[in-house]
Amino acid sequence: MYRTGDMVRQRADGVLEFLGRVDNQVKIRGYRVELGEVEAVLGQHPDIRQLAVAVDETTGTRRLVAHVVPIAPGTTPAGMREFLVGRLPEWMIPAVYVFSAGLPLTTSGKVDRAALPPVPDDNPVDEAVAPRTNLERQLAEIVAEMLGLASIGVTDDFFALGGNSLLAMRLVSKVNHTFVTEVALGDFLYDPTVIRLAAEVSHDG
Repeated sequence: MYRTGDMVRQRADGVLEFLGRVDNQVKIRGYRVELGEVEAVLGQHPDIRQLAVAVDETTGTRRLVAHVVPIAPGTTPAGMREFLVGRLPEWMIPAVYVFSAGLPLTTSGKVDRAALPPVPDDNPVDEAVAPRTNLERQLAEIVAEMLGLASIGVTDDFFALGGNSLLAMRLVSKVNHTFVTEVALGDFLYDPTVIRLAAEVSHDG
């Protein structure tokens, strides 16, 4: 009945009661995700010194957040999502990356996940990059509608805005139908932005 890593206790009447997990396994969009596995792969990025992957639910949906400490203070490691594409399935790739000078630690020297900083709003409206062409405007409207948002920027990350693999499949299918093109789902997953969609649609056109 129980998996390795499940925590249970035996009551006085002999019944086993499930208490939770002793490891860092969580469920994202129906998939079981081991946070340590995500950390192990992302930790191979050459510009990252320390990191911790946690679950955030402030947007109303569960998403993975990577708290990252760069090797060079004050810098932002580039291409982290691209680094993970092909190394991890899409549902195990963090939707948001938070950068800091250091991570909170417990008295035993382990990362204190309960004390990790809150996830900032990475997509304020006044910082969104507006569409520059009619194609980008049309695509931005399609993506925003798919996500249930009023508008999005052309450089905004689809998954950071609440997208998931199922919505990505529906989005690419709608784009291909609307523009009579053949954008590959993998191309969008590699760079999930309106700019990338526009480039693929223009290339196929």
